[in-house]
Amino acid sequence: MTPGNAPDAEPVVELVKESREQNDPQPLKLLGDGVPGTGPNRRALAEEGTALVAPPLPQALAPELREGKFLFDPETETLTCPAGVACRQRTYLAESESWLYRFPAAVCRACELNASCAKGRGGRTLRVSCYYREHMAAYLYSQTPEYKQDMRTRALIEPKNGELARWHGLRRARYWGLAKTTLQAVFTALAVNFKRWVHLATTSNKAAKVAVV
Repeated sequence: MTPGNAPDAEPVVELVKESREQNDPQPLKLLGDGVPGTGPNRRALAEEGTALVAPPLPQALAPELREGKFLFDPETETLTCPAGVACRQRTYLAESESWLYRFPAAVCRACELNASCAKGRGGRTLRVSCYYREHMAAYLYSQTPEYKQDMRTRALIEPKNGELARWHGLRRARYWGLAKTTLQAVFTALAVNFKRWVHLATTSNKAAKVAVV
């Protein structure tokens, strides 16, 4: 459990670390929605040996980068435009943890692609995330059949979350304080797991009786 004002993406890495410290099997994949799919989370989990599978953040990669019109080389930190002009002039944007690349205005004005690229506004600019590798890898993986299967697997969890919230009161904290709210969540999860266990046990028994008959 986390405070209500804590970002949903914040505890993801700690959850994996806690799992390892408790001698649980190290998860090879962590499936989530788009919220935890931040660059820092993807990089930190990769260092822990866990792949974060989540929808790519739309704002993480400019369309020109996703479509391959502009090519970024992380090794040389160079951005190349569709006309083949390489640019290394950039400004760091701390708030978004990205670099703003600025192509020379004179070069863009003289370029035959100016009307469709810079649109006559002078030097073309493009923002590249400091976590470009992670976001590009996530985008490329999102185009694969494996990713679609991962999302179908994740979708099976959502109804259980809905059951916890809708039928067992976990949508609202009953007590003050994080410690008591954590106990509420633990006991609620135990109750739902017990329901599931009973259902599986009775279903298997019914199947066995039918088979005998």
